[in-house]
Amino acid sequence: MAIEVVDYLITHNEDMGMVPKFSMALLKDIQKEGLSDYDSVNKFITSKLQNHDIDFSEFEMQRNIEMKHSTSVVTKGEVVK
Repeated sequence: MAIEVVDYLITHNEDMGMVPKFSMALLKDIQKEGLSDYDSVNKFITSKLQNHDIDFSEFEMQRNIEMKHSTSVVTKGEVVK
């Protein structure tokens, strides 16, 4: 399973290195509001989340991730080989 995780990370490395659009939009809004301390930024983001003002559409999954092959199976928190 660890090999498959590493393979996935290598295959999708470019996607993981990109800053999501919603993060950039949030950062611009935070800068525009002049927020600089943790509490005010946290309150601002929480408000945006509650009002559904953040566009997460770029994260809609196109396909499910499937495990190719594995020598072990995890059942109820235990690894069975």
